[in-house]
Amino acid sequence: KGMEEEEPVVMVESSLQPVPEAPLQLAPPPQEEDEDDIKQQAQVVTRCVGGVPAVEDEKWEMHLSGFPKFFTDKKLAKLLEPHHIGYTRLKKIAKLHFAILFFQNKEAYEAAVPKIAEVRLQGQPLQYMRRTGNQAVTPQTVSQRKERANNSATQPPRKRARVETKSDKGKVAQYINDTVTPLWRTSYSDQLVQKQRALRDILVRIVKRTRYESKYMRPQWTNEASKRNSPCCELAPIYPSPVVAGYRNRVSLTVGQDLEGKICVGFALGRTQHGLTSVSDIADTVNVPQDIKDARNVLQNFLGSSNMPPYDKLTHSGFWRQIEVRTNRQHEILVVVQCATTGIEETAVVDVKQKLVDYVSKSASPSHKIVGIFWQEYNGQSNKAPENHPIDKMWGVDHIWETMLGLRFQISATSFTQVNTEGAELLYELVRFFVTSDQVNTADAGREKYLLDVCCGTGTIGLSMAASVDRVIGVDIVSSAVEDANRNAAANGIQNALFICNPAEVELPLINDRLGLNAHVSAVVDPPRSGLHPTTIKALRACTGINKLVYVSCNQNSLVNDAAALCRAPSKHMKGVPFVPRLAVGIDLFPHTELCEAIMVFDRNPSFEARHTLPPAPAVPLEVPEWFAGLMQSHPQPQNKGEGEQEKEAEEAQPMDATAAPTPGVAVESTPEESLPGRAT
Repeated sequence: KGMEEEEPVVMVESSLQPVPEAPLQLAPPPQEEDEDDIKQQAQVVTRCVGGVPAVEDEKWEMHLSGFPKFFTDKKLAKLLEPHHIGYTRLKKIAKLHFAILFFQNKEAYEAAVPKIAEVRLQGQPLQYMRRTGNQAVTPQTVSQRKERANNSATQPPRKRARVETKSDKGKVAQYINDTVTPLWRTSYSDQLVQKQRALRDILVRIVKRTRYESKYMRPQWTNEASKRNSPCCELAPIYPSPVVAGYRNRVSLTVGQDLEGKICVGFALGRTQHGLTSVSDIADTVNVPQDIKDARNVLQNFLGSSNMPPYDKLTHSGFWRQIEVRTNRQHEILVVVQCATTGIEETAVVDVKQKLVDYVSKSASPSHKIVGIFWQEYNGQSNKAPENHPIDKMWGVDHIWETMLGLRFQISATSFTQVNTEGAELLYELVRFFVTSDQVNTADAGREKYLLDVCCGTGTIGLSMAASVDRVIGVDIVSSAVEDANRNAAANGIQNALFICNPAEVELPLINDRLGLNAHVSAVVDPPRSGLHPTTIKALRACTGINKLVYVSCNQNSLVNDAAALCRAPSKHMKGVPFVPRLAVGIDLFPHTELCEAIMVFDRNPSFEARHTLPPAPAVPLEVPEWFAGLMQSHPQPQNKGEGEQEKEAEEAQPMDATAAPTPGVAVESTPEESLPGRAT
């Protein structure tokens, strides 16, 4: 591929005459070839590029990035030809923005580095990095990269400084925290202000999206909100997380090699599509609790002593792939080990499984208790196995238990749970408050109260409100989750809850017909990050018995689309009485990140007025673990901005919504009364 023209093929005519038959003679026995000679012969390729003998060693690779989407390998070979770069072969996959050059040895690679620096593509230099073995490191230091950016005005800015050196472990920990928890340097009160402002922007987008979906008959409530560029409903102050450090109860870890070439269980330092497969330690990660870190150390020690290599995502070879660890308040830990068994004998797999069980069972500690190990074999090329991929219990218990709001919930190896247990309790309390709060219209007095838990999962939301309603009906399409929900109901002695495995668009019309008009029906939806399916939204609108809808959102971009579909004017394809947004509130379940959980309340009563009196928000937690305080001191916040920049940011943040009683310890900017669609008492 590195040559423009093919070499001419010379045809030689044979002039040999037939040879008369001769008596058969036995050939001498073949001599045994040296193993090194066999390897060398296997590496010889019948082609030579740039005058370099074509003996390939794929351990010396150069990853080039910065190409257009459909830049082909032929164009790349033509681009590199004038520079006489001595690579043995190149690889450029269509629709990807990087290419790989393979070199014979270290000398050939080092000779190519200054030549690559001279190559220009559309006036821009190519970004390159070196990969040896399973490591991916760049040959340029941060200072060199900054100097190069200053010398070239056309150099595109980089969002983050990637880790380049093997010895600077402080930069590795800082890079991991900047990636996993990008707001960890910002004070927690400022984080809440930033998330409150983002939620307000989401509510403004809902108004615009609803008007766009209702071109010919726009809801009346959108007219005034659109004129003032105000939110679609009242926005209450955000609720802070009760725990700000080490709050995650579930972590997925990658198995690979660190920058020093040692086996490591942790977070990846980059994307595989960029040729980065190195893994970093999680000892200084802000949001991972200590019991998961201790369990990870035990597993890493065993993997380092085993004779099985980690999985390489570039060559798709190796054994250990990833490990998922989940814990509860009692520090009981379940572990799911995922491996690739292609080309490995079954006896070797059985042997390593038994050694893992023996090692873990002998390493119990008061700080962590690994009570169950599960095994998953996955040979696909994607990073994550499909949801229905089988998982087998290898040792220990089938599940662990978590206590929330006075109820016990079963957590299995594949159960979906909120990653912040303390924050989930606050979330469920608010959902229960919105479902059971009294309304101005008292016509529903004396009627039975039903709760429809759509996308119920393991039933945590529905069961936490079973004591406040007459009956709970949960619907989900995941059979294992529905089974867990029914088990949780039986374990807590709840008899007025029923969970059904069926699509919501199929079950909701049946439930609506059974209940009729003799019941007051409220619905709670807690969809995945992708949001509600369009058929589910149509079923909710067609279910005329639903008087109130509480939407729990973990992805506000999906909330914009779903809220607009629920509130848009009726049409031929979207029938049913539309909902009206009344109140929204944020709950910070993910401190130090840009994510936030949100609750939005809808209803169908035109005379309804938002008169909810929210429970007081807990104060911002001030006590943090010592290790986290030390980490903050070692990485101080950036310097304060000038007065001019602060005044400019204050002007931009002026439209932010707030109520009369802000969260204690949280700086919340005020908004004029006339810019809001309605105030809460």
